[in-house]
Amino acid sequence: MSNDKPNKLDYFAIIMLMLAGATIRLILASKNSLWLDEQTSLFIASGSFGDIISGKGFDSHTPPFYYLVLHLWLRALAPLATSPLFDNAPLFIGSLPTELGLRLLSVLIDTANIALVFLCADRIANKRISRLTTILYACSSYAIYFAAEARMYPLLALQCLITLYIALEARKQLPGPWKLILLLLVGITGMYTHYYYALFLAALSIGLMLDARFARQLFWRWSGTLFIIAVAFLPWLKVVTTLIGSGGQSFRKFLFSVPPYTLFRYSAGYGVFPLRWEDKYNLSVSFTNHATEILLFVIPFSILSLAGIYRILRYSHYRYTILSCLLLPGLIALAISSKIPMLSERYLIVSFPLFLLGVATGTEQTRTFLTKGFLSKGAVIALSLIATSMNFINPLAGFTQWREATTMLASRADLTKDKVIVEPEHARGVVLYYLERDHNLILPRKNDSKTNLNSSTYWLIERLSSTATDKPPVVNGRSAEQSFTFPKENGLRLSRYEQQGRSGNNGLILR
Repeated sequence: MSNDKPNKLDYFAIIMLMLAGATIRLILASKNSLWLDEQTSLFIASGSFGDIISGKGFDSHTPPFYYLVLHLWLRALAPLATSPLFDNAPLFIGSLPTELGLRLLSVLIDTANIALVFLCADRIANKRISRLTTILYACSSYAIYFAAEARMYPLLALQCLITLYIALEARKQLPGPWKLILLLLVGITGMYTHYYYALFLAALSIGLMLDARFARQLFWRWSGTLFIIAVAFLPWLKVVTTLIGSGGQSFRKFLFSVPPYTLFRYSAGYGVFPLRWEDKYNLSVSFTNHATEILLFVIPFSILSLAGIYRILRYSHYRYTILSCLLLPGLIALAISSKIPMLSERYLIVSFPLFLLGVATGTEQTRTFLTKGFLSKGAVIALSLIATSMNFINPLAGFTQWREATTMLASRADLTKDKVIVEPEHARGVVLYYLERDHNLILPRKNDSKTNLNSSTYWLIERLSSTATDKPPVVNGRSAEQSFTFPKENGLRLSRYEQQGRSGNNGLILR
């Protein structure tokens, strides 16, 4: 722990880091197109308060608090849409927010996280380590990736960091009423933001009690607050039970590959070796082909993190708190996922700041034999900056495929006559977002006797998968006249079909 309070130079450096971090996050937030989960965020946040709170209209994989915040954010942002300040970067087009408008909330939240990382690290380690931890978070490709999308992960990280800060303060001084009220508010909103907050809070509480040796007053105050948080979450337990009964997120199949994959994403982010659709179904081959860049990032970050954790375990008064928050959320999720799949490197953002603290601590320990630490610091920061820059210079990084596919569709199709089918059907919202058309544009996938083919031309936008072939599927006995592939991330294919004459079959059938 630092013995000195932050001085003016610290505050100035943090403000500069926040400005730099916000700039990078804003640029990336404007670069990528909307994707399916973000379309879900927009769809839910566009509903009424009652629909959001009840979970109506979505699968309840995540609780509703983020969507409530996004709902309020979009309502507050709408009046600013006509301001001349945003002429070069519009936040709304018509009644719909732009990608930047939708993601700006995440950018601002994660910018605040930069300051919170410093405050937490400063309670645990010395000034050199806390500053380096903050620099690494500000330029982290992993953190920047989630700050540039309209999902709840920066908010989840914010809630975890505030909770961690309260716990670190509680270890030093018994928390008073105001800190307990803050813990209560953050705890309740955290539980209603993401289920992984519960894992983090449990891990943090175990570590705190071990570090404090179950000090009686702290134990009862902390446990009493957790009890109220648990009671406040009871109304949502019915939804959790339904989710458990559904078998969890069945698409998360590669359970034991998630921990090493998370370590790589922690170290390199998503600009280095972005997974394309074909990579996800040939992981061993893909990892072998990209072994150089994987090892370049994983080896140094892993060694430094382990060295840092070892030193924390030996010398820190917060050893169990840090170790629990770093390891237990993932281990608990791994155990649960053996029955109900719910493990993802995205969700493990709850432990990411502690990973960076370990890296920074390990880096500082090399100062006795590597030019007083300057060489190792420079190398770690350089690797982080390289990883971040790959989001912009790697042509395969990012997810622009939905914007590209719909732009091509709009330029080639007569949308007043042609029909469009989207596969899978839940992706139709993304297409409608970019085409700004009503639902009559989308032709159902399955045969529907109420749907008439009034046009001779129809288009298929399909997401590629392991079963996808080099050629588009046959539709109503006809092959595609044209086909265009957009390979980024999950990958898309746009195909055009011509119908000659009328048949008795009024719907589209894919074979």
